[in-house]
Amino acid sequence: MWGNLLLAAHEGDREGMEWGISQMTPVEIAQLRAASERLAGWLTEENDEHGYRSVKGGATHVTSSSDKLISRDALIARLRAGETVSFREGGNSMTPRIKSRQKCTYEPITQDTRIAKGDIVYCRVRSSYFTHLVTGIKGDQFQISNNHGHVNGWITRENIFSRVIQVDD
Repeated sequence: MWGNLLLAAHEGDREGMEWGISQMTPVEIAQLRAASERLAGWLTEENDEHGYRSVKGGATHVTSSSDKLISRDALIARLRAGETVSFREGGNSMTPRIKSRQKCTYEPITQDTRIAKGDIVYCRVRSSYFTHLVTGIKGDQFQISNNHGHVNGWITRENIFSRVIQVDD
């Protein structure tokens, strides 16, 4: 079952993941959470000579609330498992609403979550990952843009992983 769940996660198959998790016992879910924490720990290494954290298995510019760089895949797996997470991203595309490396708290998006214009979401547009705004909705499509008016593109719900629920000072 874990193999099918991992395959569904890798392929972004939310329905397959939800089905896999629904078939698990509470003990298996706890084991999955523990395994994802061990994986995140394995992915994290010490600071390099410039003071940045590096990650084995694919880097992302995301730091968790403990200021350890974690892989984007581990972060998305935690969100898809229903975990609310806090992390910091670098970049100025959302200023002044979110400053570079400002800590934000993200809640997972489920099939029941209403996504509205103006929501700040963590999402994938083509091969890039952003914490950006929902600036338009057409049926099951969502337009993603930064806070300065640049449109990244249109995506479906499956490419929206979470919504910002808190921005800390």
